[in-house]
Amino acid sequence: MNDIEKQLLKINAEKTALQSELSAGKEYGDWKIAKCYECSLMNQEAPYAITELHEKRQKARNRINELESLEAELNTKKQDKTH
Repeated sequence: MNDIEKQLLKINAEKTALQSELSAGKEYGDWKIAKCYECSLMNQEAPYAITELHEKRQKARNRINELESLEAELNTKKQDKTH
């Protein structure tokens, strides 16, 4: 396994972890958003700090976007090396 392949594996692992946290994680998973939305529909106070929750989720999405850009660059380099 070469350096590019190792970097791609690390990127994929971090990206997968972030995506998992967004969907089902304890800290800022989708279920917290759903619970806040449910409470807002019932005119109840949100059980979580929605602004903080949004900021954490946006930070994770931004990092995923960065990783995807890095992944694309590395895949281009990998293809260039094979041609």
